[in-house]
Order: sequence, then structure tokens, then C-alpha cells
Amino acid sequence: VSLWFAAIALLSVLGLMTLNAGLGLLELILGLDALPAALASAFIERAMATVWLLGMAYATLHYIVPRAVGQPLVSGGLAMLTWLTWLALAPASALAVLVDPSVPFIFTTLGAVATMLLIVPAALAVGNLVATMQGRWTLLFGTGAPALAIVSLAFLLGTSLLEAIGALRGVDALVGGTEWHAGVWIWGMYGAFTLAVLALADHALPRMLRRAWGGGFLSVAQLWLVFGGATIAGLALMGGGLAEGSLLAQGTAADAIGAELMIYRAIALAGFGLVALAGLAMITTMFLMYTSARPIEYAAPGQPATVAAGH
Repeated sequence: VSLWFAAIALLSVLGLMTLNAGLGLLELILGLDALPAALASAFIERAMATVWLLGMAYATLHYIVPRAVGQPLVSGGLAMLTWLTWLALAPASALAVLVDPSVPFIFTTLGAVATMLLIVPAALAVGNLVATMQGRWTLLFGTGAPALAIVSLAFLLGTSLLEAIGALRGVDALVGGTEWHAGVWIWGMYGAFTLAVLALADHALPRMLRRAWGGGFLSVAQLWLVFGGATIAGLALMGGGLAEGSLLAQGTAADAIGAELMIYRAIALAGFGLVALAGLAMITTMFLMYTSARPIEYAAPGQPATVAAGH
């Protein structure tokens, strides 16, 4: 199932990048009006998040969780249902950003409903993958791939829930066009997606480099720095979005709003700093793994690994 998620995500990013390039050519050659270009750009940006970003997060998690815990997926049918619901809803949710009188209202309504329903594949994936971990709960309290994956799943579910809340008309009227959406995107990008990639790296790199590596302090640092950084940055920007929406509703001047939002942006910047430190920890891990870890041959599943001969 992970291959199905990855295939659609890769095809989508290819198509969206082609569409974006074609849009630029149309603007250059035919002088495309600003409004259609802006609507198309907004659609592409949104689709990149729901189809490419979430798709790769789903693909990575469905691949890594069974292998990290050493157990097969509890339900292949449920995984396929997750893929089908995501495939139907993710592209449609991008229609929600086409807010303009020239666009029929039914399209934006369909996009808003699809955005709310994106919580369905997230809940299905979380239920299926958490059930797959049954009997291996102690691995979640370590620092390896299972711990990274479970936190990624939490961010995935949280992102989908916040997207659903933000799609409500009353909420969208308050936070639309504010930094709320950037905060939710950070949870999806630096929370769900990045932690899923770190889980994959933790599982795959020792096997690719053929090194015995237990992680240790650096693995702990990666987990907590990404978790803390994404949480802080996302919450700060979402809080800033709520504050900005409230101030705009009160008719506050733009300069005053900017001054009020400085504290939220400063906190978000500090959160980004933590994520950057996690990247540094990841690079250090790769360097130490290759240069100082004990060489080892990883055998086929079910067979013991042995130290590489001649080392």
C-alpha cells in the first residue's frame, strides 16, 4: 500500500510542477490575467500540501511501521481503504482555496467538505498502524523508528483535525488569510512528514551503510527537537492567526497588528531553530554511523545478522 501512496504522490508533484511551469509560460506569452493565475497558483500550493506532502507521509508510515515493529499490517483492506479515501479527498480539498465570485460556490463548498473529511483517512491510518504495534508497546518508549513513527502519526491526526476545524465557515471567516494556515502546515511538514522521514532513516540507514547503530543521545535529540520545534512553531503561528483575525475584526490598524504579532513570530522562529538543530543532529548521526560504528552484515529477515568478515 505504501507504494500506491508514493506513486500517486510522485505523479501529483510531477503534474503540479508541470502545471505551474505551464502557468508561467502562459503568463509570459499570452499575458494571462492576474486573477486566473492567482487562483491556479493557490490551487497548486494547496494540492502540493494535501497530495504530495500528506501522500508521502502516509507512504512512509505504512512502509516503516510494520518493519520497525517486526509485525505485518493488521489489515491490508483497511490500508487500501485509507488510500482510496485519501485519493478521493486530497485533490478535492484543494478546491477550497478558490474563493472568488467568478468560481461557482459549489466548488469551494466541495473543497471545504473534502478538507473536513480528510480526517477520515488519517483516523483509519492511525487506527491501523497503532493496532499493528500491538504487543510491541515498549518500542514506543525508546528512541528508534517506532517512537518517531508514533509521534508522526499524532501530528498527522492533529493536522487533519486542525484542517477540518479551519474549513468551518465561521472559523475560516476569522482565520482565513492569517498565519493560522502556516501553523497547520508546519505541523504537517515538520511534524508528520519530517518525523516519518526520520523514522525511515533510523530504520534504513544502518542497513544501507551496514553499520551497527543504536542511536543513543543523538536519536533522542532528533525526536525531541523536531517534536518541540514543530509544536512550538505551529502553535505560535496558529495563535498569531487567531490574534490577527480578532484584531482585524475589531478594525485595528495594520501597524498595530504587526506589533502585536511580533511575539508570536519570535516564538515561531525559536521553534524553527529547534528543528534546525534536529537536522544538525541527523547529519552528525550519519557521519558517526559511517565513520565509527561497527561494520555488520544485515541478513535476510528471520536470520541473525553477523559481523562483516574482514573488518
